[in-house]
Amino acid sequence: MADTICIAAICEHLPGKHCVILCSDKRTEIEGIAVGEVRYKARLLSSEFVAMFSGDVLKGKEWMDRYAYHLRRNARDITEESVLDELRKPFDAQNRADISQYISSSIGMSYDVFEKLSPKQRRVALEGFAKRAVDLIIVWLNALRGPRLFLANVCEVVEAFDFYCIGCGWSAASASLSTRKYNVNNSLQECMYHVYEAKKNSEAIPGVGEETYLTVIEIERTAQKALYHPFSPLSLAMLEKQYRTFGPRKYSAEECPALDLRSLGIVQQPKQLGDGPDVSGDVGLHGGSDT
Repeated sequence: MADTICIAAICEHLPGKHCVILCSDKRTEIEGIAVGEVRYKARLLSSEFVAMFSGDVLKGKEWMDRYAYHLRRNARDITEESVLDELRKPFDAQNRADISQYISSSIGMSYDVFEKLSPKQRRVALEGFAKRAVDLIIVWLNALRGPRLFLANVCEVVEAFDFYCIGCGWSAASASLSTRKYNVNNSLQECMYHVYEAKKNSEAIPGVGEETYLTVIEIERTAQKALYHPFSPLSLAMLEKQYRTFGPRKYSAEECPALDLRSLGIVQQPKQLGDGPDVSGDVGLHGGSDT
């Protein structure tokens, strides 16, 4: 899993407008050789599509170049019904290109010859083949019916709903948004905070950078155009202030009463493990009842 966090979330609160919140760290790593920072992890693929990436940097660029070419060339063919099929075409082309490159360099075989092999022969030809991990969040800025989120990785292209997270911090960020019961109909201010909080909480995962990039894409339904609002350091400072107020707080012994296990009735008599067969029941180790 890539050393990064990328979050995309939809907000439908503003009347006559759709919004998408994009948030990421700025950390990047090139195949374990070098670690640095990039300003953006989001890229405009076409007038209606934006992508965020995690994983192998060079392979991620190759994927996004392929998607940008396909989406710009076939913009008129993309409809509500066909969008997923269209997004799978660059995915299939990338898989073919990766396999073709591998068999050509390893055994000098062309892809046309590879296609004529039996399934068993194909498995033999692909021994040692490994795809370089890449995850993309692809956002369709659909002005008429609202934005849609898609995930593309080395295995599949699927649609996501409301929000999606990729990178090594995805589990912490997803848990944060789920705990907050993220709702696309909440105010834009609340949605922005929840996304920012998810990014901050994901920093507990090794590999997630502390620097934050956040932008809001505002899609006007009637004008059918998208406006980009990157957050300045001052705006991020305001979100950080909110995080100090509403985010996780450190445990404070001064604010918590002292607990006595005897007074709580958890243990009737002090015992050591091995004193009797009912010890585990007394301390609740096996979930037994008190009766």
